[in-house]
Amino acid sequence: MKRILFTSVVCLLSVLLHAQYVLDYLKAANNYFQKGDYASAAEYYEKYVNVSTAATKKEFNPYTPQNSSKKAVATASSRENAIYRLAECYRLLNYPAKAEPYYKQAMDLNRAQFPLAPYYYASQQRALGKYPEAEQSFKDFLADYRSADEYRKNAERELQNLQYIQAQLAKKDLKYYTVTRAPGEMNAEGASYAPAWLNNTTLLFTTTRPLDSTLKSKTYTNRVFQAAYADGSLSAVNKTDLKQEKDLEQGVVSITPDGNTMF
Repeated sequence: MKRILFTSVVCLLSVLLHAQYVLDYLKAANNYFQKGDYASAAEYYEKYVNVSTAATKKEFNPYTPQNSSKKAVATASSRENAIYRLAECYRLLNYPAKAEPYYKQAMDLNRAQFPLAPYYYASQQRALGKYPEAEQSFKDFLADYRSADEYRKNAERELQNLQYIQAQLAKKDLKYYTVTRAPGEMNAEGASYAPAWLNNTTLLFTTTRPLDSTLKSKTYTNRVFQAAYADGSLSAVNKTDLKQEKDLEQGVVSITPDGNTMF
């Protein structure tokens, strides 16, 4: 009898300890998420979701009464929220390959609880180049989403963009175009992106390249650079004279067609 009691106590303690560290995963994940540390939050949401999924599968027994208390419902809801937040973390980290399947899980588990999950699911499909699938997903979102807000407007615009992209990709003369990497001076150390034409001979772009590449401790700050264009080639890559306050970064630029106004 004592042996049975001892075994029961050990099993109970084991279950309690398991439940505690599962809740610790969730608490840590929520704290990191609130702070905007999405990489750390994703790590702990992954642990929580994986452990809680394994526990759910292991503990289910169709021949024993199942707990239908409010506590059980809250646990299920916590897992659903964790999956949705996990998808959010990967989206905010620009990791669509990881975000897409978790948005799908959140939709399958409780679509009504996460009305924006279909919108973000579609956007991650688009980011992965799954254009027909993304188009259908945005159509599904618009069919169910009733609010006339920015999400509806964005989804309608995304739908038009996807239809345009697919029309361009279907062109028969596409094989006659070749995309090549710009010369080394354009793709120096750091990131270079968002080109915009100032006029027919000047290209603007944003880059994080250090101003002095010889320094051991380099500063990677976003600045707007320009390059001269002539006869199909670029040269004279230099920083623009746009004002830039200390500790602030310059972003993407856009020029009006007449070349007189920059945003």
